[in-house]
Amino acid sequence: MIAGACPGFVTRAESSYADFILPLLSTTKSPQQIMGSLVKNYLTRTRTVSPEDIFHITLMPCPDKRVESRRQQFYNESTGITDVDFVLTTNDFLSLLKTQDIDFMNLSVSPLPSLFTNLDSSGRLFETQDPSGGFLEFIFSETVGSEFNVTLDTFQYHTHNSNYKELRWEHEGKIVLRFVAAYGFRNIQSVIKMIKSGEEIHFVEFMACPGACTNGGGQGQGQTLEEVNIQYNSQRVPVQFPAQSDPNWQQCYSTLQDWFGDDDIKLLLHTNYEKQDTKPKPKVTCGCQSKI
Repeated sequence: MIAGACPGFVTRAESSYADFILPLLSTTKSPQQIMGSLVKNYLTRTRTVSPEDIFHITLMPCPDKRVESRRQQFYNESTGITDVDFVLTTNDFLSLLKTQDIDFMNLSVSPLPSLFTNLDSSGRLFETQDPSGGFLEFIFSETVGSEFNVTLDTFQYHTHNSNYKELRWEHEGKIVLRFVAAYGFRNIQSVIKMIKSGEEIHFVEFMACPGACTNGGGQGQGQTLEEVNIQYNSQRVPVQFPAQSDPNWQQCYSTLQDWFGDDDIKLLLHTNYEKQDTKPKPKVTCGCQSKI
């Protein structure tokens, strides 16, 4: 299985690797689009607000998230409603603060609803060991727990280079799980060749940008990737997956099941991918620090 959360990779997969890759691509929507489904189909009902009255803006490190938000699969033709109405990159947001002369650090603090955040009580992030890799670590943790009755608190990566790493699980002297994270198209192409050659890999998380999402093309300029990752990790608490134990999320999913049923809830949280006849035009740069 291959994660489909990176729109840069999805676009390339649909045009260049469609026959081989699309059958392997996970149908689970990206976090941006899952949140869009929840905002337009759950939050509106709990707040008795019409979806037409919600203008949903996301803040993302990647300009390709705009392309993702405009996919036909995320538009309801019968209602004219999209899951995500507008995407701001982090660089857009910084520019907006400057042009409006807003002193962001001195704004008053407003409480956030716990259901739609991944913050602990002190405002730190519940996150993965890296800014990307959430699907990979969650599925690896769940698989080890269900198949081997082991609870993982940390993850020991086998690192080949800064943009290629693996999680492995050994049982009776054999590697029985092999999960790969590959960032940047050089590593993506290498992994695709490995899969085609018959190497046993169980899950792959591809990211188009070297350095993954913190090196996204929409990120603010002026800091190195290393500086950004240090700052990110200073705000992170050890990996947790609250969706499995958080009663708020359990209630959310149960309510969605009552409203939509099992079949329609899959439409809310899953998508599909289609082969494109034309290949995307090559870009000189997507804005990320491609030399990394």
